[in-house]
Amino acid sequence: MILSKDLEEDSINISSFLGFKETSNLNIPELGFKSSVFQLLNSEVHLLSIIADAKNLYENSFNYEHKNESIFAICLGSNDFLNDYKKFSELGLNPSKITYGFHEDRDKVKHEIKFFSFPINKTCDLRILISEASEIQIRDFGEDVVTKINQVVVYASEMESLKELFESKLGVRLALDKEFDFGQGKIRMMFFRIGDVTIEIVEDMKINKNSYSGIGWHCDSIILNHKRFSERGFNISPIRKGRKEGTLVSTIKDAPLSVPTIIIGPDKE
Repeated sequence: MILSKDLEEDSINISSFLGFKETSNLNIPELGFKSSVFQLLNSEVHLLSIIADAKNLYENSFNYEHKNESIFAICLGSNDFLNDYKKFSELGLNPSKITYGFHEDRDKVKHEIKFFSFPINKTCDLRILISEASEIQIRDFGEDVVTKINQVVVYASEMESLKELFESKLGVRLALDKEFDFGQGKIRMMFFRIGDVTIEIVEDMKINKNSYSGIGWHCDSIILNHKRFSERGFNISPIRKGRKEGTLVSTIKDAPLSVPTIIIGPDKE
């Protein structure tokens, strides 16, 4: 979920970046927001726009503070929604009340959604929502568009509390917990995997608050997408070898909605 100050303009910019138009719209007036939804093969991107002074409502559901933050929250899908709500309550995570809403797809068909969130506190100072998992509609994207979210990056000063939260309480699989040295000293990194998306947590002892940082996007052909980005005026770096073997990467400076952005694709040579 990414904050938008101008939903119409930002939807155009994100559409230009992803290579396709929004797939549905979400409107929940009682919580004071609406969003444009872009469905990828493994996730959804929500551009979130505040349509009312919903501070009190957000304190109850999202602990919202209107700051210049780009990535507002992540939403994890649950295949056993009500039982997970009960489990998280028993674990002391104090989930909010369940909120219901509808989103409307391109064919004007309405679909019900339900979700809850966790309060911001010392144990969990990242905004995390849980929604009832929905079926991803598989469609042919083509090679010249962004097809998936590869990873969401989090900077953290206190790694152990996040490890306990994601692994022990939320039940997200910890794929790797390791120190790396990229030339500026050792850095601890944790990689959690859920629904073909990686939550990449990077230790940063200089900060006092955990925060979402950037997004790594996957495409099937980085060469075709690099050409498309250049033609559409994005400030994109030259293609280079990725840290992961068999990948090519490129970064976009001044990316839409100020979200640090890296493009990742397979090295087919």
